[in-house]
Amino acid sequence: LVGEAYARRLEMDGVPIVVKRWPGQIHGFVSMGRHGPASRQAVEAAVAAWRNFDPAFEGV
Repeated sequence: LVGEAYARRLEMDGVPIVVKRWPGQIHGFVSMGRHGPASRQAVEAAVAAWRNFDPAFEGV
């Protein structure tokens, strides 16, 4: 997959990455927000990753 290849390349170049797969989900499922547990979990995972990346995101 293109996104995973891009992530591998970033990692090879020393860029810290986080890769999370959501098997069985359609493209853009995150934008469905509250309509399903996978969407909520993906948003929560992204927010947690942002907060770990930069403390400025704490409390946002």
